[in-house]
Amino acid sequence: MSEIAHIVSPASAGWTGWLLFGLLLCAVLAEFLQRGIITQSLQSVLTHSNRTYKDAPVNFWAQVLITIFRVCIIALAVYLCCYIEGTFTFAAFAAICGLLVGLLIVKMLCHWILDYTFRFSHMFESAYEPYANMVTLASVVLYPIILILLRIDSVAVARWSVGAVAVLFLLIWFYRGGRIFIQSPVGIFYFALYLCTLEFLPMMALYYLSDITIQHLW
Repeated sequence: MSEIAHIVSPASAGWTGWLLFGLLLCAVLAEFLQRGIITQSLQSVLTHSNRTYKDAPVNFWAQVLITIFRVCIIALAVYLCCYIEGTFTFAAFAAICGLLVGLLIVKMLCHWILDYTFRFSHMFESAYEPYANMVTLASVVLYPIILILLRIDSVAVARWSVGAVAVLFLLIWFYRGGRIFIQSPVGIFYFALYLCTLEFLPMMALYYLSDITIQHLW
């Protein structure tokens, strides 16, 4: 008798629990190694301060751990938004993580090209800290949401929930980052160029490539 293929959904995938537990450890350990890397990110947003832990020494391993946390949480959120049918596999999740890292590298190269062409590194330098805080906070907010979405197992709910978080933090970032760039007509052009090249285009590419990757692996 032929074997019946068993479809593993997000709700029944065992690897997600171990992954989220490992990511929680990464976040806790990062906060332990560098005080304020997570907790004071919220304070920096509320107080309009770019970095409230500026005088604290930067720990290399804390930065590595928090980067792993960010990448994996965002990749898992994208996977839940793109997943429609088939087996919810760790291989597809790992592929999306690879896509995200690749896009981040491309983003860094585009950043360098824009800086080399238009010479506004001083703007990016002052805008980076609030952006990094936004990404950290968005990842922390997405963590419990992903826990719920894995049990609900609904693509529509996942897209609305993750989309709402993305829009909320993008609006906050536009307000914080826009004040740095929009100081003149040229600054408005720079900000629009930055948004199209380094924000909207990578997000669209990540979603599109993740959807193709999931279909190919399934």
